[in-house]
Amino acid sequence: MAGGGIAQRWRELSGENNWEGLLDPLDIDLCRYIIHYSERIEAVANAYNGRRCQICADSSNIHQTISSPRSEIKLGNWLIAGESSRMGYVVVATIEGKAVLGRRDILICWRGTMTVLEKINDVVALTDSVSDIFGDYSYQDAKVHMGFHSIYSAKSPSSGARSPSSEYNKTSAREQVNLN
Repeated sequence: MAGGGIAQRWRELSGENNWEGLLDPLDIDLCRYIIHYSERIEAVANAYNGRRCQICADSSNIHQTISSPRSEIKLGNWLIAGESSRMGYVVVATIEGKAVLGRRDILICWRGTMTVLEKINDVVALTDSVSDIFGDYSYQDAKVHMGFHSIYSAKSPSSGARSPSSEYNKTSAREQVNLN
C-alpha cells in the first residue's frame, strides 16, 4: 500500500479503495497529490481579475503558476464563459509528466465563485438534469447545480451566463473542453 510514489499509486491516491489507510496519518504521496491538484485550481482563481473583459488581462504569471519547472504539464486553452470571463483552463501532461504521474493526465480546472451574481446564484441551489450530457445512459436521474450546468452547456442563455455580444465565448464551455 505505502511506498512506490505517485506514478505507481495514482489509482489508489485517486480513491480506488476509498483512501483506506491513507488519511490517518496522512500518506505523504496523497498529501503531494492533493497539493499538486490544488495548486492548479488555485491558479485559475488567482488569474481572475474581476474586469468585464478579463480575457484581455496579462496571463504570463498564470503560465508560471500552472507550468511545472520540469515541464510536466502544458497549458491548453482557457475556458471562457460569462461576460468573457476565464472560467477555467485545460492542462495536459507532457511525456515527462506522464512518467511522474503514471498516466497521461488531462486536467480541466474550473475557478470557484468570484462575482456577486455568481454568489447569489449559488445561494439558489436549484438543480438541473444532465441528460443532455450523459444521454440515454444509466445517469438519467443525475443532477447538477443549475448555474454550473448553464455555464457548462449553454451557448447564450438569457440568464447572462454567456454574453451574446462577446467575441470570446461563442461556444459553450463543454464545446471548448472538447476542442482541447
